[in-house]
Amino acid sequence: MMNVSAQVWIERFHLLFLRLLAQQLPGNLWALKGGCNLRFFYPSLRYSEDLDFDVQTIARETLQSKIQKILNKLQEAVAKAQQISHKDFVGQVVVYLEPAYQDHYRQSEVWANLLETVVQRLWREAGKQP
Repeated sequence: MMNVSAQVWIERFHLLFLRLLAQQLPGNLWALKGGCNLRFFYPSLRYSEDLDFDVQTIARETLQSKIQKILNKLQEAVAKAQQISHKDFVGQVVVYLEPAYQDHYRQSEVWANLLETVVQRLWREAGKQP
């Protein structure tokens, strides 16, 4: 399995969060600014661990509610990931891997470790611990 840095996981979380925010809140009501804006939309090497926004014409409570909906969706994704069985994983994913990798990923211990890693990172990115 590829070893991905914490910085990459944070950026993946930011991009996922932004996609979900765009589904919850019209784009004309908010603007991304700061380091993430520069990195994602301009050719900048600047890295940021947080998201900075300007928001207009929306009540604080409404914004908090929409952000909570996003975090709930992420929590649901974690719960769904935990429900995937090793049999489903082998039948729906492993069969599409290169033959050289299939034997390794058919092992139930590998599946358990992979699932645990995914769940822990999703929780960490959501700012919670399992």
